Amino acid sequence: TNLSGVFQDQSSDNVPIYISENVFSYLPNLKNISQCFNRRKLSNRITNKWFESNTELTDCSSVFVLSNVTVVPSDLFKNNRKVTSYSNIFQYSEVETVGDSVFWSDVIEFDPDEYIKYVNAAGAFSFCINLRTVGKNLFNFEGPCNCDSAFSRCTNLKNIDASTFYNCPHLLSVTQCFAYSGLSSIPKGLFKNNNECVKFDYTFMNTNIKQIDQDPFDGLMGTDPIDFSGCFSNNGNLKSITNIFATLDTTVAHNFTNCFSDNIQLEHCPELWTRFPNAIGTECFKGCTNADNYADVPAGWK
Repeated sequence: TNLSGVFQDQSSDNVPIYISENVFSYLPNLKNISQCFNRRKLSNRITNKWFESNTELTDCSSVFVLSNVTVVPSDLFKNNRKVTSYSNIFQYSEVETVGDSVFWSDVIEFDPDEYIKYVNAAGAFSFCINLRTVGKNLFNFEGPCNCDSAFSRCTNLKNIDASTFYNCPHLLSVTQCFAYSGLSSIPKGLFKNNNECVKFDYTFMNTNIKQIDQDPFDGLMGTDPIDFSGCFSNNGNLKSITNIFATLDTTVAHNFTNCFSDNIQLEHCPELWTRFPNAIGTECFKGCTNADNYADVPAGWK
């Protein structure tokens, strides 16, 4: 069953409508609700009963894009273990608060003919400028998954719980996940259970982080080269880095290109060039000229 875009609003007045929490309960074979409430204003809150009976759901992409949803309830998709796409689900919406354990999927195998072979949560809350609170264990994905740009441009999001990605043991990528967000701190071990993740490029680019004293990668011990290019770049307020990359394999050729570039207030450059002799460090500390050890940074790293 396909209800893609069924309640989306394309009119100019966009009158709010009431949606009963059992609106989909008689559609046990419902698979596609992509763009279902796109641009729609609702007169009532969504509850975790809305999709409770739809255990065959697979496509939940862009469901609430540009909607007026303000609260995402805990366990919203707990019964929907066959979903393969949550991409852009709340993008540009008015979400302020997100509960615990919202997203679920047990999918571990994908059709070989499919282009995307992972659970896609990219852009889930991107451009949600009112988002301030995110609960525990947000993503719960059994198989390979992608959370690129999940919180990008969430300018009022200041903190994120350490358990956010813990239940994603096969997380592959968080490219630009928090880029241009209001994030001001990062919890220790945010990615400690994500040893298969190899894409951290631009993850924390242009945020409000002032110091990194809790290593978000603590516990990360994968043996594949990891892309950290631009990971912490353009953080104009970042002054102090006292704990970073502590558990990474130091023999692997990780990519630190532009990792800390243009952090103009950085007081000291962590000596990655010594700890990771096989790494790629092109312009890793470009523009960090106020660091007290900038003169010691090898030419290829600045």
